[in-house]
Amino acid sequence: MKHKFPVLINCDVGESWFDRIVGNDEAIIPLSGAVNVACGGHGGDAMTIQNAVALAVKHNVLVGAHPSYPDRENFGRIYIPMERAVLQQSIEDQIRVVKDCIEAMGGSLYHVKAHGALYNRAAVDADEAETFVAAVRSVDSGLVIIAPDTSKMAEKGRAAGSKVMAEAFADRRYDKHGLLLPRGSTGAVIEDAAEAVEQLKSILAGVVVTAEKMTIPIKAETICVHGDHTHSVTILQAIHQFLQDAD
Repeated sequence: MKHKFPVLINCDVGESWFDRIVGNDEAIIPLSGAVNVACGGHGGDAMTIQNAVALAVKHNVLVGAHPSYPDRENFGRIYIPMERAVLQQSIEDQIRVVKDCIEAMGGSLYHVKAHGALYNRAAVDADEAETFVAAVRSVDSGLVIIAPDTSKMAEKGRAAGSKVMAEAFADRRYDKHGLLLPRGSTGAVIEDAAEAVEQLKSILAGVVVTAEKMTIPIKAETICVHGDHTHSVTILQAIHQFLQDAD
């Protein structure tokens, strides 16, 4: 598989389940270079996951697993304290759902990216990061881990011998510490496509402007646009146009 852009654009997909519709996978996946497929923890049911993986294979998009705390009620966005062995087993089981699905279609899983509160916690908590990395490597030590460059996840992944792909976000604001603003904060989510493109330009230049109007360094090999974002398709189209124009 190969990706379509000069920089890898990744999106979260497969997050609908039963009668709860999240995002527009049919529109998002063709505009992505890689997709993070929900594994049933925060979203996704068997049919949704299968359809998302099939669309990714059809459009030659890299497929990754997107495990979370097992918490559909809160869409995986609330921290849940779990015993290490229990959390590791949950993450492993979730990854295997997507891994088995794509392998049944003749493809292979490329990466793993944590979702929501698990992503945020493992970015700063060494124990949570070690648990996450151990789970990924238990399933397949060759899987790429997508994580913030200076996060504990990246640190523990590299120390364990995993390839880590540094990530930044086009549709989320950062604070002065280089962390994502909490979703409940004013301006945490970038709604305007033009603003998302401007943030992308800044990130590609190696810096990002924080909510406090500070300019801080940032490294990114892949850029995320959230699939459940109200304007995800519009933002992706604008990014696609910008990258084409920028050659």
